[in-house]
Amino acid sequence: MATLFISPSMLKRDTPLGSAVDDNILHPQIVLAQDRYILPVLGTQLNDKFDSLISSGDISVASNSDYKALLDDYIVPCLVQFAFVEVAYALRLRFSNNTITMPDSEQGSNAGLQDLQLLLGRVEDMAMFYRQRLIDHLTYNVDKFPEYTKAVDDDLAATQRNYFQNINVYDRRPIDNQTQAFLSAINYKP
Repeated sequence: MATLFISPSMLKRDTPLGSAVDDNILHPQIVLAQDRYILPVLGTQLNDKFDSLISSGDISVASNSDYKALLDDYIVPCLVQFAFVEVAYALRLRFSNNTITMPDSEQGSNAGLQDLQLLLGRVEDMAMFYRQRLIDHLTYNVDKFPEYTKAVDDDLAATQRNYFQNINVYDRRPIDNQTQAFLSAINYKP
């Protein structure tokens, strides 16, 4: 079972969810958000490092202050927003026995899908902002987190790409040495 980087109570406290939402609904959505949005940024090795530090309780040890700061200042704000997005979709529908229903409210009318999409679009924009901050911090502090650049066998390598809007807005990948030597030999300047 994956170690949660945030707790359900933290998700309730830092978002408009409120305390009435059941932790059993929140837990799988936090795991999903963590695997879907945080793991690709950290990569398997750094993610496993956080998993072991949090589960053992060693994250607060003075020698792990860089990891603690990364968790508190960058990972948690990002994960809270992405988990909120995942939870909001899960709360929209209720599954019971062999039916799917939309809960009715005695206190007001249900929000429509368009209302929900507008809210979640804004929340996802905030989450992407925090994720970009996380990527930038990791990129500029590679020496503090040696696991960030290590990927072994079938590990997920950390990505430095955040925004995907149907166009490639990233610089071209660096040219490898063999291609660079060939281009230099034929006097081609990219």
